[in-house]
Parts: sequence; C-alpha cells; structure tokens
Amino acid sequence: VTLVEVMAPFNYLTCRQIGEIVRCFSMGEELVRAAALLFCRAADLEDNIDALTSAMQERDIHALHEELGYYSYCRFSNPTGHYELNFTTPVHQALATRLKDVAFSEPSSGDNWLNIIHDTYTAVTKTPSNYGPPEAWKGQTPMRGTLSFDFVSSAPLDEHAVAISDEELVDFLHHCIGVAFDDRGSPLPDTDFSEADLQVALLRQEVGHQFSFTCAQVRRVMDCFLAGPHKVEVAVMLYALVSDRKAWWTVPYSLRACEQALLCWRLGPANVFDRAHPSGHYVLDLSHPSHEQVARKLVEVAAQNPDLPNFWNIRLQGGKKNIVENRNMWGTFTAESF
Repeated sequence: VTLVEVMAPFNYLTCRQIGEIVRCFSMGEELVRAAALLFCRAADLEDNIDALTSAMQERDIHALHEELGYYSYCRFSNPTGHYELNFTTPVHQALATRLKDVAFSEPSSGDNWLNIIHDTYTAVTKTPSNYGPPEAWKGQTPMRGTLSFDFVSSAPLDEHAVAISDEELVDFLHHCIGVAFDDRGSPLPDTDFSEADLQVALLRQEVGHQFSFTCAQVRRVMDCFLAGPHKVEVAVMLYALVSDRKAWWTVPYSLRACEQALLCWRLGPANVFDRAHPSGHYVLDLSHPSHEQVARKLVEVAAQNPDLPNFWNIRLQGGKKNIVENRNMWGTFTAESF
C-alpha cells in the first residue's frame, strides 16, 4: 500500500490496470485502501468502473464505497461541485491531488477553484474567488489541514458530446436515476430526501462529458427534486455541460431567492450574472474581487434605469439599509463608516 501511495500521485492508470494491481492484495483492508487510492488516478472511470472492481468481492466493493463516501460517485470528466477534504486522510489527499491536476490541465486553470479555505489548525488561509489552485501546490498538495472549495470546470464541451433529446432525458432519469413520472411525463419528486440525496449522487455518477444539455433540460432535471439544495446541486453539476450558455439566466430565474444566492456563491457571481437579465437575489462579499466586479456591474445597471428603484432589501454587514440610488451609490456601499 505504501508503494501505491508513492506511485499513484504521479501516474494515471486505466481501470483494467488498477484491477490487476488490486489482485496483488490478499487482505481486505489493504486491498480496499489501495483500490480507493487508485480510484483517484483512474483515467476511464466513466466507461470501465467495473474493471476496477472485477477482482473484488461484494464486501470489498461495499467497503470501497464506505472508504470513498460520497466521492465514490464523482467522475473527473465533470469535476464541478463542492469538496470538503481532510489532508490527514490518504484518500482525501489523493482526491485533492487529482482535482488539482484536473484544474491545472484546463484552459483557464486560474478561475476554476472558488471559495478556497485551507485550515491548517494553527492558521486559516482564504483565497478570493476565481483564483484556481494555489501555485505552491503545483508540485505537491499539503500533508496537513482541511480544504474546502468549489470546483467550476472551465473545460469546453467535448466535441463528441451528444445533445440528449427530451425523450432520452426522460428515459435516462427514469431508468438510471430512479425518477418517477406520471402519465403526462411530468416528474414526481421523491418526498424522502434521503432517496433524493441518492438520486443526486447517481446523477453525478452517470453524467459526464459524453452528454450536453440545454438550459431548458437543466430546469427539467431540477424539477425532479423538491428541496432547494438538491435543485442547486443539479444546476451546479450540469453547468459545465450546457450547450446554450447564453440562456443560463433562465436557470437562476426558476429558483427561489435563497437558492439563487446559493447558486451564485457556488458557481461564482461572474458565471451567473447576465447584464441583460440582472434580476435576482445576491449575497456578495466585496472583499472577493469577482464579487466586487459583479456588485459594480449591478450599480451600473441601476444607474442606467433611474426611473424606478432597482435595489430592494439591501443589507450591509447584516443590517438593513435604505440607500438612495444615485451617482454616489457605490461610494455608499464601500464607505468605511458604513
């Protein structure tokens, strides 16, 4: 297992190769640990996950799922999502290394990690939005602390990605994800939120860069869930797979206010804001450059429409404020005495 820990971060393997390595282990605990570490370096999880587990008994497969937890549903061809990792856990360190490698391999590696918080127990480092993985981690990820961040993939859609039809989408949701539909084809969201959790996890497992979705189809998938966090998770998960990005504004418009704010935080306000359709509920941290940029744009839009109020329910540092919309509005927002 120690040899696997040393070798894995510097190599990619096929699931078949991982299956052959796993066969070399006889003890269940070591076998599962090696399989979990190598899972993080698999190059073809989407197509050949069965080859990885071919040498494992049912109890070992279950133990592997327990070892990886929710991340057993992750597929690195579509890494967009939220991650909470503990570097003292070898598997989490391997996951961080793989996600870092994926980030640096994308065309815009400087803006695919958001809301980074690295807690080393004696100090907490917060990195502003859209700055990508820390440059110091290019060689090796840290060995201690915890890491929290949102990954928003900037990779372009695969040129071979298939635009899924509405009929295929319904069939996929029903047979692969377990969503029920009525006679008219309308989804019947599961009222058991634990089952809905599993459906969201299965969606993450099954959706990769082999499909592309329209924004209307994203909203259709969101309608399969009742809880706001599930709807937001679906929108985040499918963001990088959308073929008509200009219509993305229709997705937050279909959400409630707090859900819009959560989606904006998860994807980054710059990825959600649309100057032609700016309406929405925003929770912005002006210490983050990308948040400040969007706040400035909102003030500019308001200045272009002075006849009617544009800003409602303004709160600054938790306190409700009545701010006059005029040329000094931005200065009022950022005044130190406020």
